[in-house]
Amino acid sequence: TVTDHTRPLDDEVDRFVLAVRALPAGAWAHFHCEAGLGRTTTFVVLYDMLRNANRVSLEDIVRRQKILSHGYDVLQPDEPGNWKAPYAAERAAFVRAFYEYARANPNGRPQLWSEWLKSAGQ
Repeated sequence: TVTDHTRPLDDEVDRFVLAVRALPAGAWAHFHCEAGLGRTTTFVVLYDMLRNANRVSLEDIVRRQKILSHGYDVLQPDEPGNWKAPYAAERAAFVRAFYEYARANPNGRPQLWSEWLKSAGQ
């Protein structure tokens, strides 16, 4: 369970990576949160990264998910002073780091997110 407006915790990311690893070839994955924007788009971006980061840029992955989510951009900062601004900044930093993880671990293999963080000195 991910709290609205925040990035997922590392153990939640590991569980997500394990779930993606367990999907059979050709399986569909369905994502949804209460509003269908923030958490949904974040996890769709993460899924897209696990599948495609070795051949698609971060910007292109985020851009196509922004189109599919009717304009929600997981890297877009909130207005200064908005109570959500620190959470948006933290989420954007997480998404950028996860992209590097996904490039090094296509389909979430061989390392889990938390293992990669430790090995990368994050």
